[in-house]
Amino acid sequence: MKKIFVFLVTALLCFPSLSHAQVEIIKPLTVKGGIGGGLSLGQSDFSDFNGYNLGGKLKLDIKALPFKLVGHAHYNSFSADIDVFGQEVSVDTEIISVGGGIEYSLLPLPMISPYLSGDLAMNFYSGDNTDSESRFGAGLGVGAQVDLPLMPISFDVEAKYRLNNAFNKEDNEGDSNHFQIWAQVMFDIF
Repeated sequence: MKKIFVFLVTALLCFPSLSHAQVEIIKPLTVKGGIGGGLSLGQSDFSDFNGYNLGGKLKLDIKALPFKLVGHAHYNSFSADIDVFGQEVSVDTEIISVGGGIEYSLLPLPMISPYLSGDLAMNFYSGDNTDSESRFGAGLGVGAQVDLPLMPISFDVEAKYRLNNAFNKEDNEGDSNHFQIWAQVMFDIF
């Protein structure tokens, strides 16, 4: 019995990693929420309009899936100076977008995870020269999530081309697309 005890103690001393082995617990589900803002730059028939955006994002990471499920809500404020009968007139337009999509991580590194993103959204328009209306849209983009070690927050930076009225457009309605660049602070929720 004494020989077995000496053998076990010797084995533990020779292999200290075995004596301090820890099992890393991987949660099957994590949820992050974030708030942020950035620039909104009009494109296509909407190219005279530029402004800013504010909003939030919710990321659901189910480890069994190769992508993250994402929900968003953001407010875009646009303005433009338009020539009306030889006189410059300032026009303001707002788009509130609510939608969901996916983020596919390209190369998950320890601190930074670049991704491709795509989403579908319901867009609600209002403004100076527009009746309030809604349109279905889509967005395609790239981004990166930066996780800081030992910090309860992370940062998310994304650039996305938004097709605001890709679906259910009326006849002779122009394209109100925009390029959206935004950064967010993300918090662990679950």
